[in-house]
Amino acid sequence: MAVLVVALKCICWVVVFAVTAILIVLALPISMSASGCITVEDNTEQVLRMLDAEDPGEIGLFVYDYTLTLKCRALLGLVAARMSDSTGSELRILGIRVPLDKAWKAGTSGKPRKSEPPNWQHSHNSSRSTGSSGESPKTDDAKTSETPSEGNPDNPRQDNRKGKKIRLSEIKQYLSPGVRARVIGLLKSLFKAFHLDSDLDIELGLFDPSHTGMVFGLFSAFAGSLGISGVRLRPNFEDQGIAAQGRVSMWMVPLHVVLIGARFMLAPEIRELWWKKRNSTEA
Repeated sequence: MAVLVVALKCICWVVVFAVTAILIVLALPISMSASGCITVEDNTEQVLRMLDAEDPGEIGLFVYDYTLTLKCRALLGLVAARMSDSTGSELRILGIRVPLDKAWKAGTSGKPRKSEPPNWQHSHNSSRSTGSSGESPKTDDAKTSETPSEGNPDNPRQDNRKGKKIRLSEIKQYLSPGVRARVIGLLKSLFKAFHLDSDLDIELGLFDPSHTGMVFGLFSAFAGSLGISGVRLRPNFEDQGIAAQGRVSMWMVPLHVVLIGARFMLAPEIRELWWKKRNSTEA
């Protein structure tokens, strides 16, 4: 009996020390910063010209180039990490330098890099082989399925496609005023908890100038409502691409973020949603 009591006391002390250590770690701030520049250019016009060739080969839909430096500090500077395309990556623990994999440096050369989605070109080649209009040739079965039923005029077309059905009442619950207010409050609380500080210049140009204007309007609205400062967005109505240059830094207390998330999940409007879903899953 005495041995059991001693074992229980040891387990309780271990749990207390573990919980205390976790709370101390979560209560210490974590800081992150990023600086550099990135340029993404649209390559659609060249892609469309190459589609007319007999052997179009491979080409990226976007061409991008960047220079980036990331820094992170935790546990009051006892643990620090740095990733840069010029000096490589390193991790410092208690001041001891631990070199990381040099793949970061090897993958970020000074030459422009092209993104090459594997399935993008295949989809375009298949569209070229089916005709200039981009529509696939229809078989007799497909034509029959699209032909209205002659024997049943009330049901001219029978749709055999399958899909997951959702109830509009569920969507209405997620879009209710109470849920919207809680989500907006969560975003504002997280924005304040992360203590963002930025000095960033962004130039954006989409394929359609009207889309560029809509994105600029949405950004201005969100920046005003959330109090975002230090980010300057300039629309480009002539070219397609995005260019960003500057720095972004933040620091936050993990325990504060956990408390914000717990308060959001336990709010009456939000708790009702996931509690009903949990009960329906168990049923």
